[in-house]
Order: sequence, then C-alpha cells, then structure tokens
Amino acid sequence: VALTTTSFQGGSNTPSQTPGGNSAGLGIEDPNAPPVVRKLTPKLGYLRGGAGGGGGGMHVSLSEWTVASGACITGVGSITKFFDHSAGAGGGGGGAVQLVGGRQVSLNGRVDAGGGAGGSFLTGGLINELSATPGGGGAGGAALLQSRTISLASGPGRVVVQGGVGGTGVATSAGGAGGAGLVRIEGLNTLNQNTLALGILPTDPLDPTSKKWLSVGTWEAENTLPDSFSGAQSCWLKPAGNFLELVFEEDDAGASTVGWDMDVILNLGGPPVTVSYRTSAVFGGSSPQEFWGELLNRDLQVGQTAAPLVVRFQGAKTSGNIADPCNVDVTNSSGGIVPSSLTPWVRHPAELNEFTPRPDIVRYALVFDSSSAEIPKLLGVTNLRIRAQPE
Repeated sequence: VALTTTSFQGGSNTPSQTPGGNSAGLGIEDPNAPPVVRKLTPKLGYLRGGAGGGGGGMHVSLSEWTVASGACITGVGSITKFFDHSAGAGGGGGGAVQLVGGRQVSLNGRVDAGGGAGGSFLTGGLINELSATPGGGGAGGAALLQSRTISLASGPGRVVVQGGVGGTGVATSAGGAGGAGLVRIEGLNTLNQNTLALGILPTDPLDPTSKKWLSVGTWEAENTLPDSFSGAQSCWLKPAGNFLELVFEEDDAGASTVGWDMDVILNLGGPPVTVSYRTSAVFGGSSPQEFWGELLNRDLQVGQTAAPLVVRFQGAKTSGNIADPCNVDVTNSSGGIVPSSLTPWVRHPAELNEFTPRPDIVRYALVFDSSSAEIPKLLGVTNLRIRAQPE
C-alpha cells in the first residue's frame, strides 16, 4: 500500500486490486444435482482445462530515495537504490483429456491433469529475486474416461486433477493453492464411486465418494462425427536401393492387376472369409471397394452412403537418409523431408505421380467409421500392398 495515494506528478500510487477467477460462469451444477456439465461432453464444450494461477505482485522493498524535506516522495528527490522484486508466476492450469476404450479400459498407470505449482522466491538468487512474492497454483483440469468395462488399479493418484500448490515467499508468505478439476468415469459394468474415489487425487477425507469433483455414470456410446471415426496410419514406406523417385502404377483396365490392393476379413454370416478389397466379387459381383464406395461420412452429398472403411495415401520427397520411418517430422527440413514436398492425402497412389517433386516415399491411412451399417461385416484388414517402380 502506498504511503501517499497520489504521486507528485498527479498519478495514483495505489495498485489495482485484481479479483480472482469465478467458476460460476461455467454453469457447473451442484454435485447433488443430475450431471450435465459434469459429464464433460466434448462436443458441447464441457471438456476443458483448468485456469492458470495468478502471479504475485511486484514490490520495491529495500529501495532507497534521497529527499530534502523528509517526505517519502517529493519532486526534488531521486532514487539511489531500486529493487523491483519481480513476482513469481502463477502455475499453469491442468489440461483436459478424454480416454475411450471400445471394449475395456484398465488404468494401471496415471492420467495427470493436475495444476502446476506457483512460482517461488529464490533463496540464493540475485537481490531482485530474494523477496519475490509467490504465485498461485493452477487449477486442476478435467479427465473423461469411457469404456464398456472400466477399472482403476488400486492405489491413489490413478487420475489426478488436484490444483497446484502455491509458491513460497519470504517471511512465511505463500501463494494460494489451485482448485480441483473434474473427473467423469462412464462404463457399462458396475461402477462403485467409493472405490473409484480411492484412485482420484485429490481425495475428500469428509466424503468417501469425492462427489465434488468425481461423477460416475453409464457410458452412452455415440456413433456421431467425429466420435465414430477410428484409424491407423502406417510408417513411411520406401523400397530398398538407391533411386530418385517412385512411379506408382495405375490400375490395368484390361486385367485384374491393380496399382494397390489389400485383403479384408469379412463376416458374411458364416466363418470369416478373407478376400481382395479391390478385385473380389464377393458382394453380388462387386468388390468391397465398389460395394461400399470410398466416401467418408463428412464427404457425403444427398443420396450418398458412407463407407465403413476408406484408404488414403500420401507421399513426400526425402532429402537424405531417414533414420526412423515411423518418427519423421514432416514440418522440419532437418527431419529428412524436402520442404513443400509433402502431398495431400489421395485415394490412389498413382495420383502421387502428378506432384513435383515426385515422391520417393509413401504412407497410407485406414479410417474406420463405426456409424456405418456395414461395419459389422468388416472384421479386419491385412496385407496392404502398393505397386511402384523405382527410378
């Protein structure tokens, strides 16, 4: 607090008082009410991280001022020593995470969405750091766990949403701790909130259910975009030997040879059958690709139907040896990729022949759509192959 409220220049010496955050605007219902926001539904915007902690205030303790009249601040004085003691920062807020398992989630490790600790003063630091005021801890984030069968291994801290501790300052001063975040656990098996609460941090010693931040319910799986999509992406593929580029083969219209293919494992009412995705006539004379089409749900026009599986391909030009084809930074030229050579995703590898520079590596992505009525027929994919000629 300033000894005089107004400086000799006429400005105010009184620091502003910044209020703390208020979670009331988030609309989080009472723990005893039916959960709405507490369900943490991502598409409704309810799965969100915690707020960061407030930073400490700066002060000028130990600074010195020469004066002629004995007043603390006059127009004729000057600063002889100035220490600003810049404050410690507030801790970062915890993040937000959704963990979904189609069949089972058994959490034996830790999901940590806890808030960060507030900054503290340094006992061995420079003079301007010795009296830094501490920052507040960040608030905990949010964790949403969903599966048909879900369980947490015994022991505390399987899911962490506790707020960060406040920093420490001089003369036993301390920053405020961050508040706890929210946890939502949903399954189709029997879920005991008291048991699950033992694996959550923080724990409430006065409430074994920890219902202030933990809610439990039945998983209602939705087949809506983008929730219904799952996928797999390959590592980069490159034939052995030295060559400058790849020429990807077109489909041969006069024969059964195609530029790329794979085998799909189907459930057609009997034992599983494995057939060619592009050349078999398993669906009344049509291949699976012809029968299902190649459209993602988001690509549909009026009268069109989404495929349960689509395949896309991407190419790039290398600038040197790639040590790990499964770990390539395509945005960094030092990662082995020629700048601007990464192509868009295309439906057929032969489309990659049209790009300059022409790719010498390729990868593929499989996208499954569980909202498709055909998805029960598709049991798996194997043996994807691409025909290309190194040059």
